[in-house]
Amino acid sequence: MRRLAVVLAVAALAGCGEDEERPAAGGPDEPVSSGPIADGQPAAPAGSERACKRLGRRLAGTALTAAPARAERRGCPFRVAVLDGEPQALTEDFSPARINVRVRDGVVTRLEFMG
Repeated sequence: MRRLAVVLAVAALAGCGEDEERPAAGGPDEPVSSGPIADGQPAAPAGSERACKRLGRRLAGTALTAAPARAERRGCPFRVAVLDGEPQALTEDFSPARINVRVRDGVVTRLEFMG
């Protein structure tokens, strides 16, 4: 039994090393970028808080399947805050341009809040 434990420990430790070097991460003051998206197009620039708020209001009546793509094209983060009357679990980080919406039956009904 002890021999099996030693073999398992050695096997686990053998897989812990890294063979490749990772690129150096940017400093804390470097902007975070999502990089290019799947089709080779560069990521949309971040939208302004004011422009994203206007877009959030205009998303009312839009299908949930189309709303995130529309927000992404404008550089506005998007998430569903309330889905069919149920509040969703949300992170507590604050992003002033993030659009948080209320959705009922697959349709965005209103801008819930920004952040």
